[in-house]
Amino acid sequence: MFPDRVVRDDGSWAQINFNNDAPGGAATDQPVQLRLIDIVSNILKTDLNIGQININSTTGGQHAVGSDHYFGLAIDINIVNTYSVNSSNSDATEFLNAASQIRMFVTYVVRALATRADLPDLL
Repeated sequence: MFPDRVVRDDGSWAQINFNNDAPGGAATDQPVQLRLIDIVSNILKTDLNIGQININSTTGGQHAVGSDHYFGLAIDINIVNTYSVNSSNSDATEFLNAASQIRMFVTYVVRALATRADLPDLL
C-alpha cells in the first residue's frame, strides 16, 4: 500500500491522502503493485513543487472491464497541491508529464477542462 507521505533527500516531504470523492465509495487506500508505488514515490521525491496529492481510486470501486485498476497498476488522482486536477493546475500537469515520461498508467479524475486528449500517453 502507498505510504501516507514521501520523504525527500532534503528532508521535505509530500503528503499522500486517500479520500474518495464518491459518497459511500470504496476506501482508496488499497494494495497496489509495488512498481506503481515506486513510480509515484519517485515522482514525489524529485518534484519539489508537489507537496500533496489525493488518490481517490485504486483497486476498489468500479472501473472498465480489464482496467489496470483491478491489477493494482492504476490510480486516480483528483487533487494536486489542494487544487482539483484540470488543465489549469500546472502542478498536476507536471505530475502527469513525469508519469508519462516513465510510461506508467496514472489516470486523473478530471471534473472541468481536461479531456482524454490531454492524456494521450496514459490512456
